[in-house]
Amino acid sequence: MKTLMKMTLNAWCHTYSSLKTAPVVVQLLAVHVFLSWFLVSVAPVCGSEPKVIDPRLKLTEFASSPTVVTPSGIAVDSDGRVFVIESHTHFRPDDYTGPKADRILILEDTNNDGQADKKVVYHEGFTHGMDLAFSLDGVLYVATRAAIYRLPDLNRDDRPDAVERIIELDTPGDYPHNGLSGLSFDAQGRLYFGLGENLGQSYRLVGSDGVTFSGGGEGGSTYRVLPGGSKLERMSTGWWNPFGMAVDSLGRVFGTDNDPGESPPCRLIQVVADGNYGYEYRYGRTGLNPLMAWTGNLPGTLPMTAATGEAPCGIIAYEGLSFPSKYYGALFVPTWADHYIEVFQLQQKPDRGFVSTNRQKLVQGGNNFRPVDIAQAPDGSLFISDWVLARYQLHGQGRIWHLSASRSTPSTHKSTAAIVSLDRPTRERAAGKLLGSDKGRARLQSVLQSSAPPHVRGTALQLLGGLTPTNRPRDFEQVLHSIILNDPSIAIKQLAIEQLGPSWNPPVSKALPPVLNQARLRLRPDLVSLSEFRAALKSPDPLMRFSAISGLADPSVGKLHADKLSLQHLDAVLLAARRGWSLSEKDRKSWLERGLSSTQPDAQLVAIKWIADDQLIEFQDSISKLWYRAELGFREFRALFICEQRLADKPVTDWPSAERLGKLLSDTRIPPSVSRWVIRVAVRRNVPLELDWLTKRFKLEKLQEDVLWAIAAHRDVAKLPLLERIAGDLDFAPNMRAVALTGMAAHADSVVDSLLTFSKDPSPLVSSEALRALVGVELNLSQRNRLESLKQDRPDLREEIVRVLTGKLPQQPGARDIGSWSELLKIGAGDRSSGERLFFHPKLATCGKCHTVMGKGIAVGPSM
Repeated sequence: MKTLMKMTLNAWCHTYSSLKTAPVVVQLLAVHVFLSWFLVSVAPVCGSEPKVIDPRLKLTEFASSPTVVTPSGIAVDSDGRVFVIESHTHFRPDDYTGPKADRILILEDTNNDGQADKKVVYHEGFTHGMDLAFSLDGVLYVATRAAIYRLPDLNRDDRPDAVERIIELDTPGDYPHNGLSGLSFDAQGRLYFGLGENLGQSYRLVGSDGVTFSGGGEGGSTYRVLPGGSKLERMSTGWWNPFGMAVDSLGRVFGTDNDPGESPPCRLIQVVADGNYGYEYRYGRTGLNPLMAWTGNLPGTLPMTAATGEAPCGIIAYEGLSFPSKYYGALFVPTWADHYIEVFQLQQKPDRGFVSTNRQKLVQGGNNFRPVDIAQAPDGSLFISDWVLARYQLHGQGRIWHLSASRSTPSTHKSTAAIVSLDRPTRERAAGKLLGSDKGRARLQSVLQSSAPPHVRGTALQLLGGLTPTNRPRDFEQVLHSIILNDPSIAIKQLAIEQLGPSWNPPVSKALPPVLNQARLRLRPDLVSLSEFRAALKSPDPLMRFSAISGLADPSVGKLHADKLSLQHLDAVLLAARRGWSLSEKDRKSWLERGLSSTQPDAQLVAIKWIADDQLIEFQDSISKLWYRAELGFREFRALFICEQRLADKPVTDWPSAERLGKLLSDTRIPPSVSRWVIRVAVRRNVPLELDWLTKRFKLEKLQEDVLWAIAAHRDVAKLPLLERIAGDLDFAPNMRAVALTGMAAHADSVVDSLLTFSKDPSPLVSSEALRALVGVELNLSQRNRLESLKQDRPDLREEIVRVLTGKLPQQPGARDIGSWSELLKIGAGDRSSGERLFFHPKLATCGKCHTVMGKGIAVGPSM
């Protein structure tokens, strides 16, 4: 690095000496050109190095450009050699001089100095290479955006013997990194991978045996396939882009969802079979549409397990011996845009279906640390690919980092036999060799029944579960039933149930932990009573509710309970019917009309979304009638707009147009309870509302508060006399008068004397709001004296008055002083209306400039 900088500066000095006699403008231009080039070419090398927060670990540079440039996927073979995709096709500039196609490099440290000193091109020829992974038998798999390949090297000559395509993505989509990615193998050798949102383009995903899945607007999805590409299964939908996938030895599947549009954060997701995680491309790329969800807030969708940093790419479930024991079983996630690597420690609670996590930052870098993928080496250390620059275009920079234990840190793991080793590759290789004989399989079953750690027993359980019934030990199912009842590990219990599948015969007399009842609902709904379904659908655990819907999707079960359940849980019945029942057109119409006419908001929303998703134009009249339903909630109100657009086959927007809002505002048949939503959204959308029209609407008692907020938000200063009259009218409730004062706050400079008068009002709500409006206003001596006098007369207003006079808030606890804040919250019950005014205040909190609550405010950040 020093040599490069010295050469660069010497070259500059030589160039500048020839410009001494040039005009000043030319010299300045030369300086500008040099600095621009220097920042692009040299700054990545001499930028701040990433730091490891845990002193027991260290991060060293294993390779950098020109040895490797723009790396994406990375994997490490059983000999510790690093395989990495070197991208030469990802937004390739016209003047790019690198190879024409992506390359897979083998990087090796032959002299043990910690640096790659040998480079071999294993393969060249792919386009948009994304990910690498080694199967259990050591075969390299490669994901490009359009296909997945096997590249075996049986003769060990560092060249693939064949390039075998096992998965093909047939689609017109060609954006480089929203196709196939995220390769990971489970202990049975099955391959998991993800498919991104593909810009909503239609697609056909085809396995090696011809099994096909198709789609186009449902968002990203995840899949599972046998090693040769056969028996393709769709595992989940509702992702943006499942960039990374990981399967741990307990059979739990995790993925990183790279990007939520304009609705952060990115997501760590735990995959369950047939799970829907809420995102659908058909409803746009902002992530703010009411018919999509990120946190399981739509009926039938599941939430994220945890938030991640921005642009998470790879993920690995760490099961190595090199790091301190606290990291064993944790998930490591590189975040490209936030320049760090974070760790998620996992805990499985018996009353929750999903794991809970403890999120920690492990490595923090500067602007030129752009980690992409991560892979575990045989010694338990990790290798990380680094794109280096923020540019998507190819740029010639790249690094590979090595995260390992510090030399001074002794291993905390004891040496054990291979079959029970905590090192996953060692354990899986040893266990795999035992599968070929009865004696070996019996040995595996003895490990399963032992007191070995859960991850060790999980490997044995998965391998035995992957055998055909005739090859398993005779009493294998009995052992699994015993584990389900008696094993101390919830995760092992869950895995045993999944291996049994529908053949599981759960006990009826003995109570099961809630997490196992979820599996019972999904796998054996025929044994679940109506009362149990009802209880599950009321559960606060989203996976419990999802499992109940999954069970009801079995037609023989769902139709049996449908009429009785629909009285309280019509939304669940509709979701189950759509998912699993073979409905005639007549039956579908009957159920959807029940949903649309329901007084249950969730049921109505599910029906609206079903019609919008499938563009069922025969329901156009039924949808139009909903505008005149007095019970229409805000979510359903927004969903109607989207449904209208879908039925008209128009581009979908998050919010209605000014034209559509105007038509609704002029429709006298719209009930006041719905007009309030129209007014709120019109204000949010900056739709011009005439002040005279609002003044007339204010006379309607049922709309007064919403109209008043609209007047308060109006930009015309002609509103001020009206607001002053309302604020001074004692016939109005104090809260209404205070809202009027909030509307005056944006123009406080022109109504200072009026606000000072209102600050003396006997109502604390009114007087406090008047003082809030005066914050930041420059007062003359007379006006300040009036407040000083008021401070003596009204001790209850002292803090507010001091704030107006000094511009300073009273002393508050520190941001992290949770205890003190908790004590403050206990002082009183709080005032919702005061909090609402502060939230939407034009000068103070100003939260409403970025967030919405039931349509009020501007949706930039998370909203309600």
